Amino acid sequence: MQKVVLPERTTKEVKLPNCGATIVIYGSLLVGDLNDIDFTKKDVKNGIITVQKLIKSWNVFAGENEPEPLPITEENVNKLPADDLNFLMNQVEAFATAQKKR
Repeated sequence: MQKVVLPERTTKEVKLPNCGATIVIYGSLLVGDLNDIDFTKKDVKNGIITVQKLIKSWNVFAGENEPEPLPITEENVNKLPADDLNFLMNQVEAFATAQKKR
């Protein structure tokens, strides 16, 4: 049987307009991510979970003297300003749509 190497997911860097955070997002979910998302509901909680699963990295810190960024969790995504979360959701959707067209 021939070896198959799974491809790297494509990423895009997004700067949030209000808080100024830089976030690197993936263009697609993994199968394991789907377990946490309820696709029968279109609500804010599912949107937040989906966005959280699509964030590869960010420069969001708890404080100026903290050496490491906050973990990318649903709880920490909830700390983003609402306008930034809405912007990020739109960026994620546009990037995912563009990846599907490739």
